[in-house]
Amino acid sequence: MGYVENVAAAIAMSINHAETASHVLNVGEKTAMSMLDRVTEIGKVMKWDGKVISVHKGIMDTELLLETKQDLVVDTSKIREHFGYIEPISDEEGLRRTVQWELANAPKESPFDYRQEDDMIQMLNKSFDEPK
Repeated sequence: MGYVENVAAAIAMSINHAETASHVLNVGEKTAMSMLDRVTEIGKVMKWDGKVISVHKGIMDTELLLETKQDLVVDTSKIREHFGYIEPISDEEGLRRTVQWELANAPKESPFDYRQEDDMIQMLNKSFDEPK
């Protein structure tokens, strides 16, 4: 992934430097985060004090699953090492700005079924509380 201003800066850099013309350059974060880490970081930015729980797909209702069938990790070392690219916006600041934008541009109607999520959380809490 990559914050939009950083991706734009990388594109602008590659357009303005003739030596990049014959190269394929990957653009993205220097270090890829797992989905669990990304969700945890979003929670921190939002000052959320909840707990992120990772559960096996077989336990979750399919409507509650994130569609993450792809694993996309790209090697961005070429643009960094050969052409000196450095993100103008830190990963943390990019995430903070993204969260702010998402909150300011939230859909008018929520697409989520919070009752179903609450039921799933209750079921998970019961399974964690049961003696092994």
